[in-house]
Amino acid sequence: VSGAAALELFINPIFGRMSDTWGRTLFLRVGCLVPMVLRALVFARPSLLTIGLDRVASPAVVTAWFSVMRAAQTDKMTVEELAKSQGPVAAFAGLGVMVAPFLDGQLTRLGGGPGTVNGLKLPFIGAAALSAVVSILFTTKYKETLADEDKRPMSWRECNPFSFFKMLRLGRSVRWLMITAGIQAFSEGRTITEINTIFCTNDLGWGTAGLTSFIAGYGVCVLIGGIFGGRQIDKL
Repeated sequence: VSGAAALELFINPIFGRMSDTWGRTLFLRVGCLVPMVLRALVFARPSLLTIGLDRVASPAVVTAWFSVMRAAQTDKMTVEELAKSQGPVAAFAGLGVMVAPFLDGQLTRLGGGPGTVNGLKLPFIGAAALSAVVSILFTTKYKETLADEDKRPMSWRECNPFSFFKMLRLGRSVRWLMITAGIQAFSEGRTITEINTIFCTNDLGWGTAGLTSFIAGYGVCVLIGGIFGGRQIDKL
């Protein structure tokens, strides 16, 4: 998890700046292909090395993908439209978190159960297939949102991962907003997923069904938060 966070820190600004130079399309496709390839590799050759590569690289690349996706939204939306759109995006993300654990459980049972190698491998190829579908959708449906006149020259200086410190000097409200967001990230769902999983299985003795229901419940909360968050933005 720490490795993924460190990698994310460095590649996120690079993805963002390169997408400002060459457009969003390439990076939105690559962001889907990296987890597809790595998870297919885990399925083909499961080992500590392949699982480690997936757990470090995939979350970092997917986070960078979301940054480019939001940049694509800013190409076409006003500030108000962008803020309001985050509610529905979060709601659909919550729907994915709700459904995915049950698909995972079905694939595990299809492969022979959680105590078998095939049962543990099949969810990885399922995840790879979903990434492939998203990549196909972007290839066939997405039209480049960054106009040629809005493209900026490539600057590696702008890819400095610590450039966000400049925002701390923009004023008291921005500074406290960043501090609040930083503290919130400590308990973010994906940051503590592994710890939650170990606690639920080792300390509480839960099986696959209990863990699946727990993760799906988290998805329900994300879905509700997305719905109400979008309405709050509209009202406030």
